Formats: sequence, structure tokens, C-alpha cells
Amino acid sequence: MDTLVGRLCQYVHGKEIHNVMDGTPINVDVTAPGAIIALGLIFLKTESEVMMSRLSIPHTHFDLQYVRPDLIMLRVIGLNLIMWSRVHPSNDWIQSQIPEIIKNGVKGLSDEVGDDDEMDAEAFVQAYVHIVAGACISLYVMAMQFVRNTHYVFSVGKDRLIKYWDADKFELLLTLEGHHVEVWCLSISNRGDFIVLGSHDCSIRRWDRAEEPFLYAPKEKLPEEGAVALAGKKTQEILSATDSIIDALDIAEDELKRITEHAMH
Repeated sequence: MDTLVGRLCQYVHGKEIHNVMDGTPINVDVTAPGAIIALGLIFLKTESEVMMSRLSIPHTHFDLQYVRPDLIMLRVIGLNLIMWSRVHPSNDWIQSQIPEIIKNGVKGLSDEVGDDDEMDAEAFVQAYVHIVAGACISLYVMAMQFVRNTHYVFSVGKDRLIKYWDADKFELLLTLEGHHVEVWCLSISNRGDFIVLGSHDCSIRRWDRAEEPFLYAPKEKLPEEGAVALAGKKTQEILSATDSIIDALDIAEDELKRITEHAMH
């Protein structure tokens, strides 16, 4: 494991490394994105201070010029996968993700920027925007899934909301409320007529599609605050089993229709 982690860190930081198979140089611009996410998932929720330092956000002018903005965003996401318990849905937490040098650099920008300062100004702005984007992704999106054979997608997250999007138009069509804590995972039926969601409190909730377009309603009356039904400690595994059951029911229904049609002929 130490060898794997060490090599992933090399892929992230751009030290001179070569392919172990043929000795050719490795393009870190290609390897860094996957390596960052891999480290975040390997050390998920471990609160590892060592890995936190390995994926640290640039704190100097040199590093800002050296590290691509999109890789800075991925570092923020990777860090928050590792330091999971510290993620908090607030503006103060998002601002805490931004190093002081970047905050001060953005505040110090003016309309009149000389040629010598133009590169620094661009680096500050790009870093700021990508850090905020990475923090927002870390904060809200826990799971996403497309409705089968459509361009519509559901997303859930720490804001306790279920959101229904048109992925072609990048438009939010519907927001559902009802969970009292973070929503961690979801599963959609093959026909898209209902969705099942699992929360941090180990509760499971089903939403059925109503007759009106883009409208889903809870299967049962929503419980009062704090009065959620427990469904076991392994919500992820339960939802995986639920997804398998949905698939089996769909197959059985199709098979029943086929048998009925065959009997009629």
C-alpha cells in the first residue's frame, strides 16, 4: 500500500518519473486528476494529516503558477473526502478553504492592472474560482444518477435536498424536500416512475412520480422532525439490494407480458 500511495503522490506533484514498463516519461497532466481522486478515496474519512499535507492547496505565488487551476479544484475535493467530518454547509466553511494569499490577491485586484501583474492577477482569479467550485462540489453532491434512456438526472447531497435536472439545458427542474439530514445515495427504477433514497440517519424514503410532468411525491406522509424510521445501519448495501429488486421486478413484469401475449396468440 505504501508503494502505491507513494507513486500516486508522485503522479500528483509532478516529480520526474518514468513508466516502469518502458522507461518513457509520464505525463503528469494526465495522471494527476486520477491520482488525486484515488488518494481521496483510499483515505476516505480517515482524517489523515499526512495526506492532507500531500494534497495541500498552493500557498505561494510560485505554486499558483505551477499547479493548474482544475487540479487545484480536484485537490480541494480530494482533501474534503479525507477530512470528511470537517465539511460543513456554510459560507464560512467555503471561505475557510481559500488560502489567505489568494483571498488577499483577489481583494487587491483593481481595474488598472499592469502587464507585469496580469499573470499574477489571472492566477489569483483562476485559483479562487476553482477552489470555491471544489468546495461546493464537496459540500453538496453525494450521488447522481440519470433516469434511464433520458437526459434527466437526479442529484442528492448534504443540503438534504433531491434535485431533478435537465442535463442538456443545465436547468434545475424540481427540488424535493423531506429528509432531515444529509442524503447519501439514491436509486431510480428502470422506468423512472419512482426513486429510493438513503439518508445519514439510516432512513430510506421512496418518491413516486405523479401525473403532472416533473412532479414526484413521497410514498407516505412525511414524518415529524426527528421521527424518522430506521432501516438498518448499512444504507448503501440496502439500496444496492433495492436496486437489484427493482431490476428483478422489471424483468418479471416484462416476462409476464410476453407470456400473456403468447397465450393470446
